[in-house]
Amino acid sequence: MPNGIRGIVVLTLVTGIVCGCGGERITTSSGSGEQNPPVLSKVAVGDGTRAIVVATVLREDAPVDGATVEFSRAVSGRAPNFQWSGVTDSGGQVRIEIAGSATGYYRARAFLNGTRIGRWSSIPINGGYRSLIDLPIRGKAQVTGEYQLTGLGGEIPIGLVPHLTGRLSSSNPALKNAAELALDEINRSALLGSARIRFIVEDSRSTPEGAVDAFNRLIRRYRVPAIIGPRTSTIAKEAFPIAQANEVVAIGPTSAARGLSAIGDFIFRASLTVDRLIPGGVKITSEKLGYRRVATIFDQADLFSRSSEAVLQDALSDNGIEVLGTETFQSGDTDFSSQLQRLGSLNPDAIFISSQAIEMTELLIQARQLGIPSEVRFLANLVLTVDEIKRAGDAAEGVIAFTAWSSTADTPGNRAFVRNYMAKYGVEPNVFAAQSYATVQILAQALADAQSSDSRAIRDALAKTRNLDTVLGSFSFDANGDGVYNPSVLIVKDGKLEVYDAGTAEQATAIIGESNASGLTGKAVFTRTGDDITFVVELNNASAGQHAVHIHEKGDCSAPDGTSAGGHWNPTGVAHGKWGEGEFHLGDIGNLTASEQGAGRLQLTTNLWEMNTGSDIDVVGKAIVVHAGPDDFVSQPSGNAGARIGCGVIKLGP
Repeated sequence: MPNGIRGIVVLTLVTGIVCGCGGERITTSSGSGEQNPPVLSKVAVGDGTRAIVVATVLREDAPVDGATVEFSRAVSGRAPNFQWSGVTDSGGQVRIEIAGSATGYYRARAFLNGTRIGRWSSIPINGGYRSLIDLPIRGKAQVTGEYQLTGLGGEIPIGLVPHLTGRLSSSNPALKNAAELALDEINRSALLGSARIRFIVEDSRSTPEGAVDAFNRLIRRYRVPAIIGPRTSTIAKEAFPIAQANEVVAIGPTSAARGLSAIGDFIFRASLTVDRLIPGGVKITSEKLGYRRVATIFDQADLFSRSSEAVLQDALSDNGIEVLGTETFQSGDTDFSSQLQRLGSLNPDAIFISSQAIEMTELLIQARQLGIPSEVRFLANLVLTVDEIKRAGDAAEGVIAFTAWSSTADTPGNRAFVRNYMAKYGVEPNVFAAQSYATVQILAQALADAQSSDSRAIRDALAKTRNLDTVLGSFSFDANGDGVYNPSVLIVKDGKLEVYDAGTAEQATAIIGESNASGLTGKAVFTRTGDDITFVVELNNASAGQHAVHIHEKGDCSAPDGTSAGGHWNPTGVAHGKWGEGEFHLGDIGNLTASEQGAGRLQLTTNLWEMNTGSDIDVVGKAIVVHAGPDDFVSQPSGNAGARIGCGVIKLGP
C-alpha cells in the first residue's frame, strides 16, 4: 500500500445511466492565469470505464485525519447503500477506485470516532477520470479537479517550486526561466496533442518549511498530479515525502544527495547523484594533476554537502589519495579564515569544497586572500555560475567542478537551447537551467507516453524512461528514479567555464637515483593538461629537512656526483631566484621538506614550461637534481643549495 494512504476501496457499480444525467462532460477552467481551483458541477453520459475518486474531508479548511468516508451511488427510487468506504490520512484524503460504469451522481457521509460529522449529495463523478472532491463539513461537496485516466486534453496543471525568496533565491531565475522556456516550446509543439501544460508556481522561501507548505498547497488546493522542484537536497528531503504520501509525482531537477529518490515510487530526480558525479571526477583529475595529498572542507548543515563529502572520502581512498585534514562550517557562515588557515598549514596538493555556491564563492576569495597559492587546486562538487565566477575574480581561476552539463556539449538540442535561452534572457544558461529545461522535457514526454494526466500513469511512464534525447544527453531513470547520463568535468579558465580534457594526458617522467652515495630514491612526473604542466616529485630515503629541487640543463646523470647534469636550466637568461617572485630560472622549482622517515613531496603547476615541442622551454631531455640543503633563493647562480644527492633524466612517457 502506498505511503500515507490508509484506505483504498474498489467500488463495483451496476451499469446503466442515472436519471437526470445531462450530456455535458465536466471540464476544467481554461484560463491560463487562473490561480484558483476550478469548481465543477456536471456529469457526462456513462462511458463504461472506471473512475478514481480522491476525497478530502475538511473542517474549516483543515484536513480531518482518521475519518471514515462512505460513498453510495445515488439511484432514483432506491435507498442509499453506503457500502464503499475508506479512512482519511493525515492530509484528510481517502482514495477510492470505482470499477465498471462509474459515471453518475453520488452521496457521501463521514464519521469520526463513531459520530457522523458530515454528509453530502449530488456529487458528479465521470468514468475515465480521476476526480478530486472536497467534502467540507457543513458545506457543499465540490469537484475541484479532474484528470483523464486515458487520453490527454485540456489544461494540465503542474506545480513548480522555485526559490523565489530567501538565501537561495539568487539561483532561482535560471531554473524558472529555463522551465518556462521549455514549457513554451512544448505547448507550441504537437507532443501533447490538444493538451497544454500550465505551471502553478509556489515559492519555497529557500527553506524546508516553505517547500512543505508549497507542496501542500499545490496538492490540496490546486490538485496537481506532478511537481517540479525543489532545487536543493536539504529542502527536497522534507518536501518529497508530502508528494509520496499523496501519490503525486515529484521531480527534483537539481537535488543530488544520496538516497532521496528511495523515499518512494513517486519521486524522481533529473540530476546526477553525487555517487555518479564524484568518483569519476576524482579519477580523471587525480590522474592528470597528480595530486596525492589533499584536504577537504564541507557544509555540515547541508545534506548535499554532507553526502558529497561522504562519497568524496570513499573516492579518494579508492584512488590511494591521502586526506590530510577536513574542516566544516554551517550554511550561512561568512568567515572561513580559521578553517582555511588550518587547511593551508597542511600544504595539500589540492582542496575539495562541498557546499552551495554562496559559501563556495566566499571560500575561494578568502583562500587566496589568506595566501593559499594558486598551485593548490580547488575542486568542487558544484559548478559556479557566470555571475559567481565574476564575483570571485582571480580566485575562481583554475577551479575544477564535477557537474552534469556543459554549454558546449554536443548533446541533442543543446546548441538550440543555449541559443534560445540567450536570445530570451540575455545570459548564457548554467547547469541548473539545463537540468530544469530537461526536467520539463522529460515530464512532458512521460505525459505523452502515458496519454493520461493521472499521477499513477505519469509515475509509470517516467519509470520506463530509457535513452531519451535531452540537452543533458541520452537520459534514463534507474530503478531508484535517479537520472543516468554522462557527467562532465569543467574548469574555470580566463574567467570562463571550459570542458576539462577527459582524454589521456601527456606525461614525462624522471626516475631519481642517488648521487654522492646518498641512498636517495624518488620519481618526478610532469603531466600536461592543455597549456598547463603539473610537476610532482616524491622522494624517499632523504635526510630530514629541506632539500632544493631544480631542473638542470643536461639530461645526463652518469657522474657519481651528478655534475654531468650541468648547471641550472635557464633558457630565459635571467638571475636565479624564487619561483613566482621577480626573476627566476625556469629550473628554480623550490624546496621540498623531507620527514623524519625520509619521505617528501613537492607539487607545482605552471604554463611556463612545454613538453615534447623541441622548444627552448621544453622540459624533456633535461635532468631533475636534488640538493643536500635548501635553496636560499638569493645566492648566484644556484642558491647555495649544497651537494647534489639525487639525479634523474626527464624522459617522455609515464
